[in-house]
Amino acid sequence: MRVAEVQSCLLPRQALVAPGRELLREGDLIRVSPDGAEETFYFFLFTDLLIMTTGESSMAGQSLAVPGSYAFRRKVRIPPSI
Repeated sequence: MRVAEVQSCLLPRQALVAPGRELLREGDLIRVSPDGAEETFYFFLFTDLLIMTTGESSMAGQSLAVPGSYAFRRKVRIPPSI
């Protein structure tokens, strides 16, 4: 179960496993500030939740800190990747 895998690597621990919750996408996002400094975040997009973590690439063998998570108030259709 992929949701349980994500749950096991997040710090602080998050209760992610919930009925109907599925992992839709995940990946790196690099934020570039006006002065050119780069900061990398790793995101997990679930059917009802977006989690932003500090860290990059896959979760393989690492714990990811969670500075923010955002619950959705309504469902949004996400088109398939190109």
